[in-house]
Amino acid sequence: MSRKGRNAAAIAGLVATAILAAGLLVVVVNRNSPPVSGSSPSDAGALPAHSKVQWHATKVSAESSLSPFLAVSNGRLYMVTDVRQGSSRGPELWSSADAVHWQQAADPGFEPNFTARAAVGDGNGGLVVVGELTPSEAIVPQIWHATDGKTFAKAQVQLPAQGSAPGTTSGQIVAAAVSAEQMVAFGDHDVVDMTKGAPEVRGLDAWHSRDGSTWTHSDLAGSDGYQAVSMTAWSGGFAALASQPGTDAGYGVWLSADGVVWHRAGSIATFGAVSIMALPQGLIVVGSRQNATLGMVPASWSSADGTTWTEAIAPVNDFGTMFDGAIVVGHSVVAIALSHVGWSQSGGGPSQSPGAPAWVPPSTWISNDGSPWQLLGAGPAFQSYLSSLTTFDGKVVVASITGVAEVTVSVGDLS
Repeated sequence: MSRKGRNAAAIAGLVATAILAAGLLVVVVNRNSPPVSGSSPSDAGALPAHSKVQWHATKVSAESSLSPFLAVSNGRLYMVTDVRQGSSRGPELWSSADAVHWQQAADPGFEPNFTARAAVGDGNGGLVVVGELTPSEAIVPQIWHATDGKTFAKAQVQLPAQGSAPGTTSGQIVAAAVSAEQMVAFGDHDVVDMTKGAPEVRGLDAWHSRDGSTWTHSDLAGSDGYQAVSMTAWSGGFAALASQPGTDAGYGVWLSADGVVWHRAGSIATFGAVSIMALPQGLIVVGSRQNATLGMVPASWSSADGTTWTEAIAPVNDFGTMFDGAIVVGHSVVAIALSHVGWSQSGGGPSQSPGAPAWVPPSTWISNDGSPWQLLGAGPAFQSYLSSLTTFDGKVVVASITGVAEVTVSVGDLS
């Protein structure tokens, strides 16, 4: 299976009866902004008066075949899009000082066939974009760094040992974080030779750098069989979340004080974790949990040390609803919940599948520590698998693909 489809496929298997959306959307949560209301991704406007979230939308003439990724650096908001040109593809870079007016960088310098997976400010006014190069069957992890946030140079990245798959090892980088001037990236790679018919088995990787131009590789001990999901910087250093597809073992958490040496710290018994984040009092993971009546329900797991985790469930009544993404806003967590059941994408928005339960609009939730969860109101009408969330100028920013060459950026307030 391609690197691009693995995370989506893992979540798609959570609800066997679900008919999932085919499109993509990015939600970025900032301190005072919320999601867009409406029944389709192209709708934009304010939420109902009783909602605690209000949105305003701007259409950006940006082409993207994958969900945009957003990051903040030196007081600006950046958006990385994925553009197809014939048989090749490559990222484009947009930036904004207010999340409303956007400018495209003339030539950010990315080489063709680089696919971006995440972006993060480098802590010194620059920008780091991570992902993979896809020129052939062997997918190569890549990192690009722009000291000025505009023009990127390809970093020197130490590759994982090829092990039993010489010349065929594929790898990707899915997340990056910065803490105490240390930049860290997180991903995975093949640990068996898939060209000989063996099933896909992945192992976890981390890379660390002080200057953004040279990145040194570290293996995550005991990670064979795991696939990278998410990473964050926190008070204890760095924390990474990984899934173990095809098993009931749930998710594993790895910790590192410096991004160099990692150890397996704990596990989370669930089938649908999507993101790990840092709170002042510890760590929180959001996703979904199986429920005998509702199929899946939004859930979170919180921990003070990354080892012992406490589960909490958001009180929903709709079938197949999951937390698709979340972000820390101040000292709280804001999450977007979406029902994956009963709708598919056609034309300009979600459509009802014959015989399926009624389509349930997305909703927005908040929690101080992962338990309990409080409903804020309606959420943005997006399709499943969020790919980027960030905070910017005390606002929530949502960037979603709404047309062939159009991204809608929605900015709102948490009242």
